Amino acid sequence: MSLSSLYDLPVDQITRESYFNVGGMHGFMRWGIYIFLIIAGIYILYSLIQKVRIWRKGKPELRTDFHEKRIIALLKYVFLQKKILREKYAGIMHASLFYGFIGLFIVTFIILIQEDVTELFFHFKFLVGDAYLLWSLAGDVFGVAVIVGLVMAFWRRYKVKPSRLDTKPIDTFALVLIAFIILTGFMNEALRIAITGFPEFEVWSPVGYTLAHLFGWISTPKLEVTHYINWWLHMIGAFTFIGLIATDKLGHVLITMLNVYFQNLNNESPKTKFAMPIISPQEFETAESFGVGTVEHFTWKQLMDGDACTRCGRCQDNCPAYLTEKPLSPKKIINDVKAAMDDRIPKLLVAEDPNTVESKALIGEYVLEDEIWSCTNCAACMENCPVQIEHVPKINDMRRYQVLMEGKMAPELQTSFSNMENNSNPYGFAFAARGDWVTEDLGVKTLAEDPDVDFLYYVGCAASYDKRNQKVAIALC
Repeated sequence: MSLSSLYDLPVDQITRESYFNVGGMHGFMRWGIYIFLIIAGIYILYSLIQKVRIWRKGKPELRTDFHEKRIIALLKYVFLQKKILREKYAGIMHASLFYGFIGLFIVTFIILIQEDVTELFFHFKFLVGDAYLLWSLAGDVFGVAVIVGLVMAFWRRYKVKPSRLDTKPIDTFALVLIAFIILTGFMNEALRIAITGFPEFEVWSPVGYTLAHLFGWISTPKLEVTHYINWWLHMIGAFTFIGLIATDKLGHVLITMLNVYFQNLNNESPKTKFAMPIISPQEFETAESFGVGTVEHFTWKQLMDGDACTRCGRCQDNCPAYLTEKPLSPKKIINDVKAAMDDRIPKLLVAEDPNTVESKALIGEYVLEDEIWSCTNCAACMENCPVQIEHVPKINDMRRYQVLMEGKMAPELQTSFSNMENNSNPYGFAFAARGDWVTEDLGVKTLAEDPDVDFLYYVGCAASYDKRNQKVAIALC
């Protein structure tokens, strides 16, 4: 038995009027949607081109190989939310928003196909009868999912206020805009149902049908005016959202997908995961500069990381340096690099001579030296980042610049290296005392005494000078 048979109506009447109350199929208002869509599309393209121009100022890097592996990673980390769902509350919150929006996109795309293709050119409506009822129910279910996610997001960001979240006006704007789109969408549905006299089959739009009863006492002309205004407000909100999906907070809708796609595929294999690239002998002999001293010395993918960051703070919450109150936050590093990028690279794009561009120093003003030397290279930040941002390589590149180009390093390392240079051990003990732990009763020969050996025990500095480690060396002998 079909669902339509529950109602004493012809199947083709169990539907809704296209562009209801705004001029119908051939009214001006339906063409207004195309105008909005074109404007939004142009702005998306403009925003993306501007970002690509900035990213391309970075050094080249191969991230366009193995497309099938990259698509799998995109499905795993974006569409299946692998890392996001590790945290229960935040995971459910984001999944509600993400899958709710995916569902609403599909629902909207279906009605677009009908109203702008099949009905417009072939006078054929397929959203009738059972198809319309199920489509209506799906739209309400996905809309409710987004509202659940929004309520959780507002509660977490403005009531719970976890320390890792730094709420900015753009965060509030994004949440309010999404809430505005969903609420005006449900309002459109409710007003349409009230104006058309509460058709029984519209119970398959449970949210709209329930809200419609709030307007039952208002006259039809007033409802029509209200619906007309609300319809346009909904369209403006929706296309504003679409236009901003390549910028700032809402930009993570698009840019994080690109960032996941162009991730370092070596990090997907346990054998090569988070391995630090070393300088090849050829590069060491020919390169004029090592590491990163200015932001344009990062690769284009490293620059993209800054725009992909959603400031969720998961990297910070899992960083052992940050948790032990060291002066390091991986989240801050990424955002500071982005700030340096946004400050310096637009100037480089218009400068005739790059050497004349003045900007704050990347290391020392944007990123503090103590921050980059506090990193332990454990890569907990990268392991927990849901959009595959690569924090540690950036830190190591800045360290490399300081050591090889400026001769700077952490004070602790300076002392250790000075001791190595002067005494051949990091502790500063006398070189001549290295073998004092070897007593005559051990009967141990040195290589100088007997060079004809098959195996040589290299004791090292710890066992030579540290009393506890000396016991290990003696036991081995």
